[in-house]
Amino acid sequence: MEYTEFLEKAVSMVGAIMGNEFTVSIRQIIKTNGMRKAAVVIREKDRDNQIVPVIYLKSYFEMYRQGENMEECVMKITEDYREGIKGKKEAEGMHETASDWGRAREQVYPILLSISDNKEILKHLVYREFLDLAVCYMIRFDSHSSLKVSKDLCQLWGIREDELHYQAMENMKKDGYTVTGMEKMISELAPELAEPGFRKEPEDMYIVTNKEKWYGAAGILLDVHFLTYKFGAMNFYILPSSIHESILVPDKKKQSTEELNRMVQEVNREQVLPEERLADHAYYYDWDKGKIEIAS
Repeated sequence: MEYTEFLEKAVSMVGAIMGNEFTVSIRQIIKTNGMRKAAVVIREKDRDNQIVPVIYLKSYFEMYRQGENMEECVMKITEDYREGIKGKKEAEGMHETASDWGRAREQVYPILLSISDNKEILKHLVYREFLDLAVCYMIRFDSHSSLKVSKDLCQLWGIREDELHYQAMENMKKDGYTVTGMEKMISELAPELAEPGFRKEPEDMYIVTNKEKWYGAAGILLDVHFLTYKFGAMNFYILPSSIHESILVPDKKKQSTEELNRMVQEVNREQVLPEERLADHAYYYDWDKGKIEIAS
């Protein structure tokens, strides 16, 4: 059974289990970088403004492909829906927070997205351009839940977009950003992969991200003195590793822009999920100009 047929059959079977008091439908949810994910939405009839769980179906299809029968997959979907409904109070709390600027303002952070790959969702979001990237904003409820700030939400809050930007940047300063040498991070996360011995020379690559390692590529928006304190007043390349982190490479004339661009493209192709890619080329910070540019 192909994926499309699985979706149609899953909706029909879930609808039969839930009964006539519910509507069951498939929605194509637009994710970052234009990726679309099929989800089943189950709603009680005759109830407006319901907060319901959105259940993405790809993982259930994988269960089916690995040997689970259709009935077991469908039962798992309905069980997960009921578990999601049990967490309704938490969802309602998020909705209340998002609706009130006084509550949401301390949880708003900037994020970076590609402009060219997100044209559809950017029509609805508050953002400002930064080179070929969009500085968008999200409300972060916890390390797993967030909501991108739409134009409608900003209008509901009754605030100007520059006020939103200012607050997000202030919150960002307290978000635990670090500039960590690549080898040091590897030694901390995977000691078995680290090279033995003590490195006396400065490292060649530094990772910039926040404590949650979630949308941490926005760290390049921080004060440049924070970014360069590891290696002083010099030019450096910025490699967009993903939407979650950036890599700083001090310009020691060891590598060309073309080589670094190829590195970014190779990592994007082989190691980064399509919805988590940021850009397919490097950026460059020119110390004398005091600004970041697209590397050329």
